[in-house]
Amino acid sequence: MAELTQEQLRFLRSHKIQRSDVFDGTGMTQGGYQKAMKDLEKSFVYGVTPCLKEGHTLRTKAGHCIQCDVRKIAFQLRSKTKAHVYIAGSYKLKLIKVGSSIDIDDRLRKLNEYKYGGASDWKMLASAYQDKAGRIENYIHDKLKQYSVEGSYVREGQQQQCYELFQCNFDDAFKPLKAIAGKFVRIRCASEKQAQTAYSFR
Repeated sequence: MAELTQEQLRFLRSHKIQRSDVFDGTGMTQGGYQKAMKDLEKSFVYGVTPCLKEGHTLRTKAGHCIQCDVRKIAFQLRSKTKAHVYIAGSYKLKLIKVGSSIDIDDRLRKLNEYKYGGASDWKMLASAYQDKAGRIENYIHDKLKQYSVEGSYVREGQQQQCYELFQCNFDDAFKPLKAIAGKFVRIRCASEKQAQTAYSFR
């Protein structure tokens, strides 16, 4: 597992790229990290072969250096503009996950298959199909930053870090989602009350 350098972190912040949208490809083949990135809908990768021009290791899924050509950032993110912003919960580990996905059912399957954050009991609790899904996801992350925790999972023998996990109540994440999405919010479990009761961890 590689760590993002301070230079890389500053670059990501300056271009409003969340750490949760970056995949650690250390030790993986190009085909391996590309498949994992597709499965988890990650846009960028680090820890891979340095670019020839400046030796950067932040790339798009297709292998383009985003530090040498920042135009690739907007192009990569454009395809993810409209998506489901979702709230998932692990009862066993008392975790809430806020993310975005084009295919929400497949995302849930992959979360459990990969044991994302160390949990294999993820349940989809609520979602809203929205334009600018990434911005909404980031907004909710900012609202929950005091509850943020890091987790991990293993992909092709490599440990990956997770940054979009929170030790909070379902309602803490649901309120900002509902405030933005309003009538477009869909409860994915039996009821909002059930989610509030079962996924109340603090």
